[in-house]
Amino acid sequence: MALVGDTIRLYVEFRNFENEKIDPSNINLQILDEQGQEIENITIDSSNKLDVGKYFYDYVVPEGTGDLYFVFSGICNNKPIKAKGKFSREV
Repeated sequence: MALVGDTIRLYVEFRNFENEKIDPSNINLQILDEQGQEIENITIDSSNKLDVGKYFYDYVVPEGTGDLYFVFSGICNNKPIKAKGKFSREV
C-alpha cells in the first residue's frame, strides 16, 4: 500500500515474443483511476532507463483513496506494446 504524498518507483521491463529485452520508441506512462479515467500521462525518456528494456518512473502518490493503475506503453516494430500494474493508496 502506498501512502498519499509519498514517492513510489514504478518499473517496467519490455520483452518481445522471443522473450528478449527490447527498447521500444515513444514510451509513455499513464496513471488511471479505478474507473479507467486518466489522471496523468508522462513521457518516459533515457533518464528513466535502467538497462535494455528496463525503465522506471518515480511517482508521487496523489490525494485520494483506492487503487490506481499504471500503464507503460511504447512502439516496437510499428506495433504497440504495453505493460500494466496497480497499487493501492491510503492516507
